[in-house]
Amino acid sequence: KNGEALQTASKVSCVVLDKTGTITEGKPAVTQVDIFDDAFDERELLRAVASLEQHSGHPLAAALLDAAKAKEVVLSEPQGFDYRQG
Repeated sequence: KNGEALQTASKVSCVVLDKTGTITEGKPAVTQVDIFDDAFDERELLRAVASLEQHSGHPLAAALLDAAKAKEVVLSEPQGFDYRQG
């Protein structure tokens, strides 16, 4: 936003970022699903986690829901859901 910020940035030797998409798009996104158990395939895993997160307002929940929607995964309705922000 100003020259001082550019001067300070020139002294940076390392930048560490987390959550794909937070810098480029302003929101996280699922870019890859790694499964370490043959009990689930990608769609089954996305169905399970997105079903649990569908009533959450958290940005990571939204990323999971977007990934499930992109794969046309049909969600289940969780039983006894209690959302507690924190």
